[in-house]
Amino acid sequence: MKMYLWSAVVGSIVGVCVGTLPAFAQGPPPPPTPSEAAAQLRNASKAELAALKAALSTNLSGFETNLSTHLLAVGGGSATPQQSLENAAGNLVDAMNALRDKTNLAERNLEAQAAGLLRGLGGTDYPLGFLVGDAQTLDKFVAAIGKEVGKNRAKFLKDMQKFARGLSSAEYTILAWVPDLGDTAPPSPNPGPAPAAGALPLAIHGIAAGAGSMTANDGKICVGGLADAAGGSLTVTITGPAATTQTQTVTVTTSGRWYACFPPIGTAGNLSEGNYTVQATQGTTTPISTSAAIGVPE
Repeated sequence: MKMYLWSAVVGSIVGVCVGTLPAFAQGPPPPPTPSEAAAQLRNASKAELAALKAALSTNLSGFETNLSTHLLAVGGGSATPQQSLENAAGNLVDAMNALRDKTNLAERNLEAQAAGLLRGLGGTDYPLGFLVGDAQTLDKFVAAIGKEVGKNRAKFLKDMQKFARGLSSAEYTILAWVPDLGDTAPPSPNPGPAPAAGALPLAIHGIAAGAGSMTANDGKICVGGLADAAGGSLTVTITGPAATTQTQTVTVTTSGRWYACFPPIGTAGNLSEGNYTVQATQGTTTPISTSAAIGVPE
């Protein structure tokens, strides 16, 4: 009986002691090995590319919905063909600007993740795939993005051509061009802080022209793109047959968007048939310019 009681007491004491032992704090996980970091970067690049494809699909779908809406408005009599040109060209610019923004965001996201992995390695080791130009993860990611950009640009142009065919029954002809999207900075990770984002480059991202097939000298050109929001307004000039010109001062929004129509939006077209160059210039002390061309149909 005494032995039983003693065993019970000892068991209780042990149980109390064990139950009240403090939990040992978990230390930080060990840093990844170079091969583990390389694998993590590959997985991150796949995830970013998948997310980008989904975002670009939504962007394209929205653009196509807008074009369909404009055709229905013309068919229903609530908009003129010229108004549909002004609206559709603006949608093209917005879609191309979004294409540039979304690809740049994907590149910056991967760059930030790669920089974090490099810091975890101690900041002195760049495993395979972390250096631009080594033909591995970063380079493959940039190539895949370039492919997606090209596919979307081609779809935008095809959609504008389809839109133009839809307006042909309204005796209005539209020509459109989608310039190449300027390159964005590739992911260039380092362990330290990322450099500050630079100013948006001046670019023309969409241009279209239209004219009624039954009326002479009623053409219109609409053009737009991106510019440095802090750089002030743009001067946009078109030059056509016999060196005729029109110039507008165009506001740049806080997002960098700029857009203009010649003659201005809501004004009846007055351009003659022929080829026109479009030049956009920003800045006064050290101005920068970009240009494109489009034909005004008969």
